[in-house]
Amino acid sequence: MKLVKKVTALLAVCALAIGMTACGTNSGSEIVAENENTKITMGAYAYAMYSAYYEASYYVPDATASILSQEIDGQPAEDWMRERALENLKSMFIVDAKAAELGITLTDEERKNIDTNMDSSWNTSDESIQQLMSYGVTKEGVKQLYYEFNTKYTKIFQTLYGEGGEKAVSIEDKKNYLIENYTDFAYFTKSVSSLTDDEKAAAKETLDAYAAAINDGSKTMEQVAEEYKTAENLSSDPLQTDITNLTTDTEYSMYYSEMVTALNEMNLGEARVVETSSSYMLVVKNDINATAEEKLQDEELDFQVLVDLKSDEYISDMTAMLDSYTDYTLHEDVINQFDPAVFEQSSDTSSAESTAESSETSEASSEESVASEDTTSSQTTTSN
Repeated sequence: MKLVKKVTALLAVCALAIGMTACGTNSGSEIVAENENTKITMGAYAYAMYSAYYEASYYVPDATASILSQEIDGQPAEDWMRERALENLKSMFIVDAKAAELGITLTDEERKNIDTNMDSSWNTSDESIQQLMSYGVTKEGVKQLYYEFNTKYTKIFQTLYGEGGEKAVSIEDKKNYLIENYTDFAYFTKSVSSLTDDEKAAAKETLDAYAAAINDGSKTMEQVAEEYKTAENLSSDPLQTDITNLTTDTEYSMYYSEMVTALNEMNLGEARVVETSSSYMLVVKNDINATAEEKLQDEELDFQVLVDLKSDEYISDMTAMLDSYTDYTLHEDVINQFDPAVFEQSSDTSSAESTAESSETSEASSEESVASEDTTSSQTTTSN
């Protein structure tokens, strides 16, 4: 079942998350900020600065010109970038502080997942990674400010709003939200792009008969899918099932718009044949009212509903902590050694934008990896 691809993105990236970064000074191991529990290195600060540089490209008047020569809301772009980078450092401090307050620690399995994801994404033969390293970004910096941050940020949310948490959401509230906002459906597809008109008509007649059998109660979707598999000599089960919010699931609206339109029109339990330019789809809209509580036994779905219900509140609370947090020491003499001009000295801004786009793609892939990890564990603070 395709469910939660963007859970961590919703929680972390919406508020405090950090993008791919770079730097160019010394070894990257110098401490730029710290408190009694957490130390953040220059290699991590470089990561935060490149993230801010990439973000700045969306706010300057001309993204094709030098970012650093421009202003953002009347403020020199470099000053704006340094403020954004400092926010990202503080984000690491507050998730560590909140984790400690809640008694959250990372499990061995979570740490192993973090290391595995970090190792797979940090390919030193990749041109974009080489460029980041040339700026001074370190593997440990990315690990701390992206992978560990996202894992901890997500785990704090689960601890607060999950079962037994101080802000736990009741099963009734989650069930009601699921019924009101999600659609439970199943479908299989017959490609018709290479068929003659007569063959298309025959395929449509077959699928219409399947739909009629489902609608009159003589057969289930599973039964007609098995018949279809046999008739088409398929080696695998063609039936696809999902439960999702069709209003926010851009994958379906982008690639299966005809099916989304049909599902929004259909009654619970109804089957219908949906026609696209290249295929016929037999779709059934399952009765979510009857199975909502059972569906929420799926940890990923339960977590996604929690995110839908409480992520705005959580982000607001964590941002308030970010704005007021001062329990750290900033080593400005070390931070000031970093010169963001390194992002523009070797090539023009279009090259920098290309690197940033590559980094963003890597980050999006990373988000899916983190979101797919076990989301029921804890966390601990980190020092570099």
